[in-house]
Amino acid sequence: MTKYFNDNVELSKRKYIEPSPIDEKIINFDEIIDVRLRATVFLFNVPAFLRHTILKKKNDEMHENRNETQKIIMKIIDHRRKEIEDHKELGSDMLTLLIKANTEQVIDENSKPLTNDQIFQILIEAISGGIETTANLLCFVIYHMAHHPNVLVRLREELDTIFDSDNNRQMTMEDLSKMRYTEAIIKECTRLITPAKFVQHTKQQKVDLSASLYLAGRRLHSLLYARIDTHKDNHVKRLS
Repeated sequence: MTKYFNDNVELSKRKYIEPSPIDEKIINFDEIIDVRLRATVFLFNVPAFLRHTILKKKNDEMHENRNETQKIIMKIIDHRRKEIEDHKELGSDMLTLLIKANTEQVIDENSKPLTNDQIFQILIEAISGGIETTANLLCFVIYHMAHHPNVLVRLREELDTIFDSDNNRQMTMEDLSKMRYTEAIIKECTRLITPAKFVQHTKQQKVDLSASLYLAGRRLHSLLYARIDTHKDNHVKRLS
């Protein structure tokens, strides 16, 4: 996605494409995103007492980097929203679809249009963590299916039962509810080789956990890789 913005800037330099007023800001969009990700990792993982004392200069720099990145992306969103309002001919890229969602362009009386802040959060999530984690998980599933052909046979039987010979029709929620074995495979593969190293959770109230008291506002880190060895030898039996 970052390459898309970089390439778009280069194209806009050609005479037949109208340059964007924010082109200079997003010439190195991939670097901008990289800076934000580094800042996010620093702010989430370095304890607050270190960030506010001996690492205060670094902390202020990281906050400034995150804020600058947000300003640039918000300008991109504003610029695209104005293009839509001016009825310019645009493609079906992710940003355009998010802005048009639940508006007069796409009518849905049960939903509301997304705000710029909401679109910003969706874009950041998609750029930073919503692509390779899914792709990696699919690779893990294929890997385990190749090592356990009996499980693959049952998976195919379930999908053939649901879709019959019409493999190209659109999947429905009813179809998903029937994919119990498929869901079990995905969850088991996620347990065995997780695409994410850890998850974070900020406590909203104090809680006792493993004989330790965690106060409200305390951030907990759960190392997912630590659970992989738990019942590791049982996964074939669980899927069979």
